[in-house]
Amino acid sequence: MTEGPARLRRPLVAAARHPAAWAFAVAWLGAAAVLAASGLLLLVPQQLGITLTALALSWLTVALTSPPPPPASTRTWRLGLQVVVLAVIAALTGATGAYVGGVAREVLGRLPGWSGLVRYLTLPPHFLHLPIPVPYVLLNPVTDVLLPLVVLLVLGARPGELGLGPGHRAGRVLAIWAALPLIAIGIALGLGAGSPGLAAMVFLRNLFQNGFSEEFLWRGAIQTRLSRLTSPAWGLVLAALTFGLWHIGADAAEVRGRLLDAACAGIVSQAGIGLGLGVVLQRTRNLVAGTVAHMLIDTIG
Repeated sequence: MTEGPARLRRPLVAAARHPAAWAFAVAWLGAAAVLAASGLLLLVPQQLGITLTALALSWLTVALTSPPPPPASTRTWRLGLQVVVLAVIAALTGATGAYVGGVAREVLGRLPGWSGLVRYLTLPPHFLHLPIPVPYVLLNPVTDVLLPLVVLLVLGARPGELGLGPGHRAGRVLAIWAALPLIAIGIALGLGAGSPGLAAMVFLRNLFQNGFSEEFLWRGAIQTRLSRLTSPAWGLVLAALTFGLWHIGADAAEVRGRLLDAACAGIVSQAGIGLGLGVVLQRTRNLVAGTVAHMLIDTIG
C-alpha cells in the first residue's frame, strides 16, 4: 500500500477502533431517534449533513497534517478542581444563553450574584459604536473568556495549555476548514444574497458573539482539561457532546420548551461541529484556526 492511501486510511481505522468514537456515534444517533419520535424528524437531515461535513474535514485535518508534540499529561489535584470550576462556569453561561434568548427568564433572572452581573454586562454600551448585538459586546468576552481564564491561571494552568501559545500547522488546518465556508459565502454574494459589507459585519459580530469566546471556553479550557484528566480522544468527545448540551437554552425555543428535545437538538446540531473544532485545536494547539473557522461557519449559518 502506498503512503498516500495509507495516510488517508489511518485516521478512519483509528477512529473505528476507539470506544470514544462509538460513544459519540451512539449519542448522536440516540438524540436523532428521540427527535424523530417527538415528531421533529425534519431537524435531522440537515444537521446530519453538517455533522458529516465536520467529520470529513476532521478526517482531512488529521490525514493531511502532522501531529504536534504530545502535551504534558500530569494529573494533580488542581486539575480536578479546574474541571469542577469549569463545569460551574459552563452551567452558568449556558443559563445565560437561555436567559438572553428569552427562555425561563423568571428563574434564570434570579441566580444570586450571576444574574446581576449578566444584567450589568448587557446594558447598552453607548460608548461602543459597533454593528454587533448589544448583549454580546461585553457579556461573552467576560463570562466565557475573562472569568475562566483568570480562574484557570490562579489554579495553575499555563496559557500555552489553553490554546494561547504558538500554533502548529495552523495555516494548513485553517485552509482545510475555511475553503467550504468561503465558497458558500462567495456563491451567496454572487446570487445577490447580501453584500460584502454585510458579510464582513456578520463576521465581525461572530468574533464577539461566539467565535473566540466559545472556542476558548469549550476547546481551550474545557476540552484541554478533560483531555488531560481522561485522554485526548475522550476529552474531545466529552467536550463535543457537552458543547451540544450547552445550547439547550437556545434550542428550547425551537422545540416548544421541551427540555429533552432541546438537549437532543443541541447534540444533533452542535456536537458534530464541536467535535470538528476540537480536532482543529488538537492539531494546532492554538485557538486562531478554530476561531476563524467558527466565525466563518456562523457567517453562513
